[in-house]
Amino acid sequence: TNIHLKMIDYKSNWLKFKTVKSLIAKETLDTFMNYQAKLERQTGKQVKRVRTDGGKEYMKEFLAYIDLSGIIKEKAVGYTHHHPAKAERTNQTILRNGKAILKESMLPASFYNEAQQHAAYLFNRMPHGDNTISPFEYIFKRKPDLSNLQPFGCICFAFLPKETITKIDGNGLKCRLLGYGDD
Repeated sequence: TNIHLKMIDYKSNWLKFKTVKSLIAKETLDTFMNYQAKLERQTGKQVKRVRTDGGKEYMKEFLAYIDLSGIIKEKAVGYTHHHPAKAERTNQTILRNGKAILKESMLPASFYNEAQQHAAYLFNRMPHGDNTISPFEYIFKRKPDLSNLQPFGCICFAFLPKETITKIDGNGLKCRLLGYGDD
């Protein structure tokens, strides 16, 4: 079973979604550090506060890093999923949209992780709530290019270089679109 790490910036609504094999503190820390670096580099502002649900993945190395960085750590009370409302709403949005995207694509359930990743990609490119700009616009200071946006699971072709094919082969490999790069 795969587990999903979701991190959301409360100011911009930028969502980091990553599928991991297990929730270990080291992997959580690596994901957070990557997310933090991107946010800080792109916005010019520092992460000042982190709110977690108190899970085991937010212990040990993660806590040590937060303490050394001078970031304030807030821990939600156990079993109160309604307290971090924005994070929980975002989580439900990604879960539901991922299910809908997967169902519409008619791909098997084994592609659910990719469907959720696709939902997260779309989430970062749409305004939410009272915001008039998307999280992408807030972070990167430009509108996202949506000209190549295609439905999840649609048929596409991967280009094959001349060196890898014979004269009678086609120059494209028929595939299914499973998502986009992070940025």
